[in-house]
Amino acid sequence: MRTFFKILVSVVFTFSVWLPVNAKVIVKEKTSYYTVTGDSGRAIKKSIRKNRIRGLKNSNQIGVTHTKLTAKNIVSIYGGGKCKIKSTDVVLDILYILPKWRKSNLASKQLTKNWNDFSNAVTAHEKTHGKIWKETYKELHRKISKLSFKGVSHCRIFKSKTRRLLRSAEKKGDRSNKKFELSERKNSSAISRAYLKLVATK
Repeated sequence: MRTFFKILVSVVFTFSVWLPVNAKVIVKEKTSYYTVTGDSGRAIKKSIRKNRIRGLKNSNQIGVTHTKLTAKNIVSIYGGGKCKIKSTDVVLDILYILPKWRKSNLASKQLTKNWNDFSNAVTAHEKTHGKIWKETYKELHRKISKLSFKGVSHCRIFKSKTRRLLRSAEKKGDRSNKKFELSERKNSSAISRAYLKLVATK
């Protein structure tokens, strides 16, 4: 799992009566694949090690969840002695990078079954990373929506405050994902069991 946060924050403030927050909640998910070959568990294991994602911090991972968070168009308004958020766009892009087996004509039915079980386990694992980030994102959005400061001069500090909230969300999401990752490394986890069964298949 690898996470990237792209932070774009622009703030505009106006004088108005207070209105409910006009929030655009946007989550975009895409999946990309790298090719795996082999007509035995051992050959597939070798292919995964050769072809898996390179150049990333977690390049030893079979699957990767790549995220980008963008916050922009934050409009604040002043009314009733307070400065509050009127509208905001926060977009979370999630890219899952997973292995895709190019099945060999020599592959056994058992190998095919074990690959499918393993592939499903890897997909579920990465989707859980995505779920963790979506939950973190929703909490972040609630915090941004509730920002409120007394005095019109404080409308100008929304940009810096939003950046701090984004950084805090990034750290929290990283901690939650690392905790999940550690639990999945146990031999008793579904993904570990599926992998060990796959690589032992003739």
